[in-house]
Amino acid sequence: MKSFKVGTFHINQKSKIFLIAECGVNHNGKLSYAYKLIDEAKKSGFDAVKFQTYIPNLLVHSSAHLAIYQKKTKFSNQKKMLEKYFLSFENFSKLNEYCKKKKIIFLSTPFDNVSAKFLNSIKIPAFKISSADLDNFHLLKFIKKFKKPIILSTGMSNQNRIDKTLKFLNIKKTNLALMHCVSEYPTKISNSNLGYLKILKKKKLPIGISDHSNDTIVPYSSSALGIKLIEKHITLSNSMDGPDHIASLEVKKLKSFVKNIRDIEFSLNDNLKKISREEINNLKAVSRKIFFSKELQKNQKITYSDIIPLRSGIKNGVTINNLSKIVNKKVKKDVKKMEVLTWQKIK
Repeated sequence: MKSFKVGTFHINQKSKIFLIAECGVNHNGKLSYAYKLIDEAKKSGFDAVKFQTYIPNLLVHSSAHLAIYQKKTKFSNQKKMLEKYFLSFENFSKLNEYCKKKKIIFLSTPFDNVSAKFLNSIKIPAFKISSADLDNFHLLKFIKKFKKPIILSTGMSNQNRIDKTLKFLNIKKTNLALMHCVSEYPTKISNSNLGYLKILKKKKLPIGISDHSNDTIVPYSSSALGIKLIEKHITLSNSMDGPDHIASLEVKKLKSFVKNIRDIEFSLNDNLKKISREEINNLKAVSRKIFFSKELQKNQKITYSDIIPLRSGIKNGVTINNLSKIVNKKVKKDVKKMEVLTWQKIK
């Protein structure tokens, strides 16, 4: 796999997993909430934050009904909901500058051509395409002309739909990454379809996962399957009003989430069998030494039934892995039952 570059981050076979904190519309239309989400993502160790940039009139018609997961909100249709969570281009410019100061990569998903043009104007390093727009060739054709890396989510899509989009894009592999995604909010672990990652990896592209579960099991499991990107929805609180909060990870859990991902990575890269310091101490407590199970007379041969392996704190006893070197040897002198066997006691 050749490097797929997002800003200063190079994604390749040897790189660490690129962690994206998906803020989406979880700012609830408030710039102050967006700043807090950025702060928490940066503090926790994410590599990037991502928002959603759209103009309501270019995204949705007033007749569009709410998706099942959106019906938990107080809105009667999609347009009213999206108007409530809308942030202006001016505010996105502020967020972009804020991310520069915080030294975290700023990303946002455009949902229309005007928004895509704006994001390109503020020098966004890559375009993330939502699952809903995987085959929006009107938008993809427009974005393609910017010749920037594209991260493509594949939720709600079968293989045929994905392949048609890849054929349409027809861009070099160093400019495309695929995100396995299940557009179910929140996603049940049993519905996460992680086995499909094996199929996606055959595309020889950087593969990631866009996770909509409200837990950490799916991204942790995915980390062990060779993915190179993780997008995780984050929220200030699961109890906030809005469509995505329930399928997001609360900011108070982000630091441990990132640490666990990095620990899993480290463990996967550590492919030589090693014994940890704690294991060494535990081995001392559970290793067995050879004891005599009965009395033996001088020059008597030691048989298998004459010994018993016991855990022991005695330092100079012979360990049980030397059994073959002990059986049929003679004792130099009389030994008592439950006496530890040492090398000095045998011929």
